[in-house]
Amino acid sequence: MATTSDDVRASSVSTIDSAFVELVRRFHANYPTFRIGDDLIRRYHLASSTRGFVILCGPSGTGKTWLAQAYAETVGARIKLVAVDPSWSSNEDLLGYLSPLDGFYHHTPFSEFVADAAREWNSANGAGRTVREFHVILDEMNLARVEHYFSRFLSAMEIRTREGVARLDLAPGHTVELTPYADVVLRVWDIFHDVSPFGFRVLDEIDAYVTAAEEVGTDWHTALDEQLMQKVLPRVRGDASAGEAIDAFLELVSEDYPLSAAKTRAMRRDLDEHGFVAYF
Repeated sequence: MATTSDDVRASSVSTIDSAFVELVRRFHANYPTFRIGDDLIRRYHLASSTRGFVILCGPSGTGKTWLAQAYAETVGARIKLVAVDPSWSSNEDLLGYLSPLDGFYHHTPFSEFVADAAREWNSANGAGRTVREFHVILDEMNLARVEHYFSRFLSAMEIRTREGVARLDLAPGHTVELTPYADVVLRVWDIFHDVSPFGFRVLDEIDAYVTAAEEVGTDWHTALDEQLMQKVLPRVRGDASAGEAIDAFLELVSEDYPLSAAKTRAMRRDLDEHGFVAYF
């Protein structure tokens, strides 16, 4: 039986739209022994629907794989569970390769699934019907060096068209609109700029997540709290020189952002005890 321990606020799904309420109802009906809060389901739903790529971290046996499988089954997606092997050392281990001997492309289960997803996308768009979702789960990603086997696929995922209204100029051609929470994000940007800077991609993802959260009835304070913990804090690492930034961030989030505050306090304790801080 899986449990969750990192949700520190009460459920906020009572006011969201009926489609998501029905999704949560089906989830619990199909998996009555899965002890998981509605807020965690909502956070996974928002992250997967706005980013398309979610990393779940935590101790073994807490239900990470089960959550991904259960959610995929609940939304009617096709599912592929791929176990990462410690021996993987190149993109070909994940994506397959073109053999110079026989001239054929030798697929892996992952690459075959991706090819099926591409065919479904083309077929559905050609027929004017709704595309069926394809969810691939990479189990135990950290058993092998992620940058060795996942870089090509991750790079392809990052290529996207950006549109936005100028609120903050980050690089030529890259602007993001962050209202009504622009002030908070800009303060976070200033706090971590010299210690653990983050760029326009992170701000785009935060904006997309908060916008989607508001569409399902979640207030932006809750959504931003979740994104600060999911997108900003994992980048924070260093020695005692990071202490001032951590303290400033903790002062900023201590009252209105309980998830981020709780994690930051734990990171500050690690820094005090070990002289080094990291999210994981």
